[in-house]
Amino acid sequence: MDGTFKTVPTIFKQLYTIHGSVGDSENSKIMPLVFSLMSSKSEEYYRALFQNLINLVMNITLIYNHNMY
Repeated sequence: MDGTFKTVPTIFKQLYTIHGSVGDSENSKIMPLVFSLMSSKSEEYYRALFQNLINLVMNITLIYNHNMY
């Protein structure tokens, strides 16, 4: 996770990013996976961001393909 403050438009307080490993174990790379322009740096806003992410993930249907691994 990273919070960047100086590169966002003045109407926002922060660009918040969440990074993760993408790819198989031999060719994985760390990449930004989530970008959020935050209008506040309060705990309430961070909690809302993570709750929205949890809700989105809970609605994703993944199909496991054993041939990929």
